[in-house]
Amino acid sequence: IGFFVLLAFFTNVVGLGSILPYAAWAPVFLNLLYAGILYPFLRLFTADRRAIWLGIWLFLLTNWIGQDYISPQGLNFFLYLVIITLLLRFLPPPAKAHPAVQLPGRVGRWYQAIWQADLDTTPVAGGQTAFMVICILLIFGMSIFSHPLTPFFILLTYGALLIFGKARFWWLWVIMAAMEVAWVAIMARPFLIGHFVDVFGGIGNVSSSVSTNLVDRIASGNADHLIVVLLRVAFTGGIWLLGLVGFWRRGRQGPADRSLALLALVPFPLLIAQSYGGEMLLRVYLFGLPAVALFAAFLWFPRPAATLGWPKLLVIMLTTTTLLGGFLFTRYGNERMDYMTADELNGVKVLYQTAPAHALLLEGWEGTPWKYQGFETYTYAPITDFVPDAITATDAHATIAYLQLHVQQYQQYPAAYFIFTRSQRATVDATAGLPPGALTRYEQTLLATGAFTLTYSNPDADILWYKGTAVP
Repeated sequence: IGFFVLLAFFTNVVGLGSILPYAAWAPVFLNLLYAGILYPFLRLFTADRRAIWLGIWLFLLTNWIGQDYISPQGLNFFLYLVIITLLLRFLPPPAKAHPAVQLPGRVGRWYQAIWQADLDTTPVAGGQTAFMVICILLIFGMSIFSHPLTPFFILLTYGALLIFGKARFWWLWVIMAAMEVAWVAIMARPFLIGHFVDVFGGIGNVSSSVSTNLVDRIASGNADHLIVVLLRVAFTGGIWLLGLVGFWRRGRQGPADRSLALLALVPFPLLIAQSYGGEMLLRVYLFGLPAVALFAAFLWFPRPAATLGWPKLLVIMLTTTTLLGGFLFTRYGNERMDYMTADELNGVKVLYQTAPAHALLLEGWEGTPWKYQGFETYTYAPITDFVPDAITATDAHATIAYLQLHVQQYQQYPAAYFIFTRSQRATVDATAGLPPGALTRYEQTLLATGAFTLTYSNPDADILWYKGTAVP
């Protein structure tokens, strides 16, 4: 526990870069952390080490979400698993024959079945309980100020565990919820003032959430991108199908893992609350994946006494090999967009050396490796934030009209620069639904107006300076 607390402190307060200087190793580092905490987490539900290790392996093979880089969300998923493991392992409720709330009919029978104890726990008492609570509050506090979404997954999961008698201390949940409310009301208030509708406007709009999280991803993009998206959908459905069959076998041949099923399903209500920029379904899948992966492992090891013969071993090898092959596409299929080259980074470095303080820095499309310095010094934005049809209509006139107004007339910025990169072009070609080379044509149109000067160029990055010439 002390290791987890110290790790959370150094990675959140000091910074992950201080203990992990090479970003290329971040996925290895974070996935080792996931595997490390998944063992005690999955150990709550079964003593069969074969099922546990297979569940961990299936999790790693199907975690294609791509959050395992130097990122707050990558680390916070680990913190989520730590908190839930501590709650389930060390703070279970006292054993009771019946739940405190009695519900009638079939719903009551379902609630009674789910409420019954089904976990391998190690309850603590006295000073150990106080120490555990302090650890949970410290780690939760670090999660609050380092990522906006994970605390809600923690609160939702903890609340469900309390309702179904899998954890205790309602007052602890209230304290954690109050911490989150205080952070949002005080520290996040300046952001909410200007973005209230963006944050809370989608509550209850399930159709919009499903559309932005799934339909829009399938409907837009070129053929290569569509193949990657469809493979992701297929492999996501595949691991859930394996998990459902494993759940059926587990319940048929041994104890029903009601707590594990609860952890697989409890993230889904957040789809109702927010689309999260089209990424909420991805996060829901990620947070439910540890439970689903263990259920998939139960397909072959429904109980500790289950034997492992050659036919079963061959099926496991075939399944995991298929998942491993698919992982190369589901996890790295968009690498042409996601990967940032050294030339792209060099272009950003030159931009920082060139642009004066408070300049407007525009990118042709999202996906520039910047904001690692001078975050408060410049205004960053894709041009589509100000001129929505700039790329689709190759509209240089509207772009220059905006810059004339804000750079020349209002003098809101001392200067304005464009940066175009290889990854931007790849993203537009793959996801925007436009003909290939749309971003390159837009850049050439800007240069043809005479209002811009190409101040720097390398194979993967171009910098354009707006010099203030009007369009005829």
